[in-house]
Amino acid sequence: MKRTLTVLLLLTAMTPSFAQTQTADNQEKVSATQRVIAWYNDHLNYGTITLLMTVESSFIPFPSEVIVPPAAYQACNSDNAALHTTPSKFVNVLLVIVFATIGALLGALVNYALSLLLGRPIIYWFADSKVGHLLLLDSAKVRKAEDYFRAHGNAHSHSQ
Repeated sequence: MKRTLTVLLLLTAMTPSFAQTQTADNQEKVSATQRVIAWYNDHLNYGTITLLMTVESSFIPFPSEVIVPPAAYQACNSDNAALHTTPSKFVNVLLVIVFATIGALLGALVNYALSLLLGRPIIYWFADSKVGHLLLLDSAKVRKAEDYFRAHGNAHSHSQ
């Protein structure tokens, strides 16, 4: 694994720069990526951070690394005011953390509400499905696990 990584790093260092080796297709992808980055930078505010962190913390797979580091970078950048045409685009790093945390909590509450409403029925449905059977599950095993945890409860309650 280390040898493969070393070879890849050496090949990357020895090849021409990325910009010189792009094809037309790659240039379209880069421009699309640049458009997304430009949109994010233009719409960077506490509401956007909160909304995207809510999405990230819910059941939708979306990495927080796409949200918080760019916002924190802009907040910590010494030329932050020069990056934007309006002063309302300025963000504070402490408020980035606060609103990212609020968004993460909102996403967790969405997951909690969905699990309260749908949790057990979905687990039993999945256990009795073809995929559940392929994974050696069935509703009897799920019931047995639930009974075990009801009988033995919290691990901390038995340690005293």
